[in-house]
Parts: sequence; C-alpha cells; structure tokens
Amino acid sequence: ISAPEIIAAHVDSNGTAHPNLKSRLDNFEVSATQQLQQKADQSFVDSQLSAIVSGAPKGTYTDLASLQTAYPDGAEGIFLVLSDGHWYYWNDMTNAWTDGGIYQATTSNDFPATNDAVNGNFSNSISGWGQAGGQLSAADNELTYKVVSLSATARIERNVDDAVPTHKYYMKLDILPKYSTTTYFQIGDSVNDNATLTPNVWNRYSRIATAISNTRFRLYHRTNASYAVNDTFKVKDVMIIDLTKTFGAGSEPDVTEMDRIMSKYPNLFFEGSVGTLLTNKDLYEDFTSYLTTENKEWVV
Repeated sequence: ISAPEIIAAHVDSNGTAHPNLKSRLDNFEVSATQQLQQKADQSFVDSQLSAIVSGAPKGTYTDLASLQTAYPDGAEGIFLVLSDGHWYYWNDMTNAWTDGGIYQATTSNDFPATNDAVNGNFSNSISGWGQAGGQLSAADNELTYKVVSLSATARIERNVDDAVPTHKYYMKLDILPKYSTTTYFQIGDSVNDNATLTPNVWNRYSRIATAISNTRFRLYHRTNASYAVNDTFKVKDVMIIDLTKTFGAGSEPDVTEMDRIMSKYPNLFFEGSVGTLLTNKDLYEDFTSYLTTENKEWVV
C-alpha cells in the first residue's frame, strides 16, 4: 500500500484525521455502540405503544406525586396530571412515570366525575381504608376483612370525613360475604336500606344517599350473627361519586340510571377522575331509548 493510501485511511467520512488506523477503527466502534444503545428494541417499543395508545386518560390526578402514590408500580394507559396539564405513561425501561407532554382533550368536558373512594381497587394495599371489629389485608385488587371480634358495627370505612351535607352520593361495590347478614352503606350519617346478599358469591351492591354531615363513607356488614372469629368477607371495586357536584342539585340520576351510566366501565369502576362521565351522545341514546321503551311521543 502506498504512503498516500495509508494517510487517506487515517481520515474518516467526516474528514477527521486520526493518528493511525487503529485510532480511527476504535472511534468508529465506540460511535456505533452508542448509536445501537440509543435504538430501542422493537419488542420494547411495541409494549410501550400498547400501554399508551388506549384513548382517553384512564384517570386524573392533582399532581404527579398523587399518581405515583396511586400506582407506584405503574399501570397500563395514560393518566392526566392537573398541576401541569400533562399526560403521563409508565416507562418500562426506567420503571417510572414519564411526562408525555401537554394533553389536549378533544372530547366534551361535560359531567366530569371523580371516584372519591381513593384506592377503591386496593392496588395500593389498604392505604386510605380502616375498619372496626376486624383486620384488613389486600391482594389481587381485593380487600379482605378478617373477623377479630363479633360485632353489630363491623365495617370497612374510608379514613377521611369529606362528605358534603345535602349532596347526593352514588355508592357501589362488589362484596363476597360468607353469610347473608345485615349489610348497608353509610355516608354523611345517612343510612341506606339493607342489602340482600347471596353467601359465598360476589354480589354487586349500589345505592344513593343524601349526606346530612361530613362523616366518612362506611360499609357495615354485621358479624355478630353466623360469623365466627377468623371468618372473612371480601370487597372490591368501590365507587363513590358526588352526584350533586357532577350533575347539579336536583338533576342527580337515580341508582338505576347510575348503574347504566357506569356500565360502560369494566366492573362499573374507574380509579381517579374522568373528564366526561356522560356525553351528549349518551344523553341522546338514553332519551331515544326512553321514548321507545315507554312508548312516548315527541311533544312540540
């Protein structure tokens, strides 16, 4: 090889001259390695896209810390953080909630609603929940109440007194009782009628009550009849929606209407907040269904 050819081999495609050929090859290897490290594996990209591309936010949180507390190990979908107006997704590579930028919703913001039962799916263990007469544990998004003492006031309850007097609340949960004992909701010191439960199967229980104080939400399930110490019952997917705040005083749906509205959510449940609990399209379909079912006619 001639001297000019050797000299030319020391210069890379960017015009940078290296002291020798080995130096040029070493530099190329480092550069290539860095570029490969920056390229995501296709399977990783696919998994991230499947987690992100799911339509509207699955929930809304006041700030990033609240989202991190609710889902410390991540969750599928995107979530809206109100403090900065950005949407966040769980990054499987960094194991952290990642800012996806400003969220610009294209849907109506009519009837926004919040599930006041924070950690109502018990994804964060028993955080935010208390009891009387028993011991709580959580696994697989289910809360287990273990009987410690037989009690007519055995219950699970939220740890916060935040009901608004005169407001109507929709309350719903699924309960797996060992026995069919007296069971009822209480919120704002307003007590509902007793639920009729079938033992040893999941029962869906929903009611509406008007708060007369700020007393916390409670589910009473008496253990002083039939139950024995160390028996258990389970609860999952707890919903509490302030209907007066969502729909306005005097316009609150009844429990049958709310069950129908919530039926578009799996297990009649969502965590956090939704921007549109009921759309104009939903209203139209409900009204036309009412006309058909009730054999009504348009009145002009």
